[in-house]
Amino acid sequence: MAQFKPKCLALTDRNQWHNLIRVIQPEIHLISAWNASMEIEKDLHKEFDLFRVRGEWFDLNIRDLERLNNYMLKFERIKVL
Repeated sequence: MAQFKPKCLALTDRNQWHNLIRVIQPEIHLISAWNASMEIEKDLHKEFDLFRVRGEWFDLNIRDLERLNNYMLKFERIKVL
């Protein structure tokens, strides 16, 4: 069984997420999403730049995901399908 390896991907459109995942890696699941501005996305890119794998893909550990979640608590959470 493959080991769970969390990734963070910032997209502005939920349909864009679903289309991307179906084409690139269908075993990836969306676990959380927030309604936030593009400025917040830019800030997160800067904050997690050392963990960037490629483009919008980041290789984050559980501690990083907790930090991300705590930062994003002030924004509206989007229901995940």
